[in-house]
Amino acid sequence: MIRFDRLDSKAPAFCEPRTLGLKEKALIAIVKSVPAGKMHFKLTYFQAFCDFLDILSLSLIDRNKLVESLQQGLTQKQEHRLMRSFLAMLYEYELIELQGDSFVFREPYSRLSSADFQQLSDWIETAESAFGQLPSFLHSKLKNVQLVNQLIRLYRNPGSSVNIPTGKSWWKMIANQQLDYEIRLAETLKHLLCLQLPHKISSPLDDSYYTESGRNAFQNFTKTRFQDCISEINSDHPVREVLDIGCGYGNYMDAVNQQLPEAHILGIELQHKVCEETRERFADSATIEVANQNVFDVELGTRVDLVLLNYVLFYFSNKQKEQLFKKLAGELNDSGSILICQYYAGIESLKDELKQKQGDAGVGQRIAAFFGDKILYANALWNEASDAFVQSEIWDEFLNVLHNTGFEVKSMTNADPFYYSLFVRIGKK
Repeated sequence: MIRFDRLDSKAPAFCEPRTLGLKEKALIAIVKSVPAGKMHFKLTYFQAFCDFLDILSLSLIDRNKLVESLQQGLTQKQEHRLMRSFLAMLYEYELIELQGDSFVFREPYSRLSSADFQQLSDWIETAESAFGQLPSFLHSKLKNVQLVNQLIRLYRNPGSSVNIPTGKSWWKMIANQQLDYEIRLAETLKHLLCLQLPHKISSPLDDSYYTESGRNAFQNFTKTRFQDCISEINSDHPVREVLDIGCGYGNYMDAVNQQLPEAHILGIELQHKVCEETRERFADSATIEVANQNVFDVELGTRVDLVLLNYVLFYFSNKQKEQLFKKLAGELNDSGSILICQYYAGIESLKDELKQKQGDAGVGQRIAAFFGDKILYANALWNEASDAFVQSEIWDEFLNVLHNTGFEVKSMTNADPFYYSLFVRIGKK
């Protein structure tokens, strides 16, 4: 992990959109020229996913009656968090640009008429019909929307018939769980079509759905880096007592137990069904306990050396986060650590600096960051828009919460190859 005082922590109001340079485009072309390779399908999917999000975003502009505002100029200063998050996503996708203090459509989207937007909004409901009179520059994106929709269908119904090239290869990728998290995320973000600004969406997905997605992400992306972080923390200060808040199915507890079998671990899980399954998983363990409680009701009786907060901060308001960290201040040993796994939109410059410090800024990494950050902005919007969450995580707000509660960031590293999520180590000042 890189010491935080070696990094520039301030996030700009709007980061310039990620773009691909000539080297990155050339490497993508080379990889995609190998049609049977795993990376061919991964890159094809990520390109299709980004196009899927572009078309979804354009449809949302129409559905929220923002076409005329963005043709004439929509002020950058917005009162509602949800509106700010939506505009940040449009800006990252290069659908809009800043002219002075106002957002306007970027070329070629400035050529779309109100009728085009209406047709696009109607088309995306089924995404199966012909493209009608929609401009030709959108056609490749529309085909990719159809590809993503068919892959979601294939993921949910493995025996279904899909009309896509190399369908058997896609089926094999899905059967081998090589696109689990990615397809589930597209399935989730598709529900953004219900967004009516500035109101929240009533989520059609229950909490266990997100917990399952988290399990997939852990197995496919974050496990190895997490184990490295635990080793580093334990070498700095022996870890004997661990608290995992929002432990889900116990993936992180299991990883800690494998590395530190003598450590006592208490997992807190609010969802009764998930908690019962996790209790059953660790029924024979002498060192792991699982409690079905609200974290604010938990009385530990002993101080802990490590607190885990993995993808849970967006279930708390900033005020609740301050209450949480003040509680943890009394339960954490003075030399103890809080390890957070979370993603944040708008900190591309910080992540780029982190890559440089870790010697991880090659062409392949820049490609991964390009796709990762594009998708992340939609994910952050979903955290802000869905009533399954309280609010999305914003980096500067997070730092302010720590400052107000006597904590500070000590070090950080990437949680996955995309630098999509980060592991952030917190300690007392």
